Amino acid sequence: MKRIETDLRKAVRKAVANHRHGKTQLLKAKEPVKMGVTFLVSHFADIAELLPTIKRVNSLKVEYLAESLTEAYKTFEFLALAASGMSALMESLK
Repeated sequence: MKRIETDLRKAVRKAVANHRHGKTQLLKAKEPVKMGVTFLVSHFADIAELLPTIKRVNSLKVEYLAESLTEAYKTFEFLALAASGMSALMESLK
């Protein structure tokens, strides 16, 4: 683990230095961003589908369009948290 940490720190320093010297370009996603999420069980997709911006593709998969990568990530994080909450609720009912 110590070697991995040392190598990772070196790589991060190198990446930051390269960026500061203009040797890198930022990655930019094409907008709008189309995202797809495939859940493990259909009731997670049922919950996701309650959002008006979510389109149901099949029993497990939903898709949505986001104006930016930040918005796409926030929606994805929300869906993951909603699925986690639904899982905890289902577990508590057992």
